[in-house]
Amino acid sequence: MRTQVSVRDVHAETVEMAILDKELAKMEAEKLQLELEEVQDLVEKLTLDLEKIKPEMSERAGGETGESTVSKYEMKQSEKQNSGFPDILMRIQDLSARGKHEFQKLQKDMD
Repeated sequence: MRTQVSVRDVHAETVEMAILDKELAKMEAEKLQLELEEVQDLVEKLTLDLEKIKPEMSERAGGETGESTVSKYEMKQSEKQNSGFPDILMRIQDLSARGKHEFQKLQKDMD
């Protein structure tokens, strides 16, 4: 009789563990399903963005006359990149002026 109780306990514990495993797997599957939907949405958004810029990438900035070999997309990217250059140049000039000032101060202190 004692062996039957322990076997039943083992079976009950095994069933309980299986139920817990099933619940954990279900929760993980739901999490992964949400993640998949988010990634699919992102892919769809990026695909739409790509479709929008494809014509710009293939069109040449010089039109059909062949004046330029740069696409409109490349031109926009260059303009975007170049727009930050004045700020960078100002910072470099400021740092250079500070460096010169500190150098002159050090020279003065050494004399």
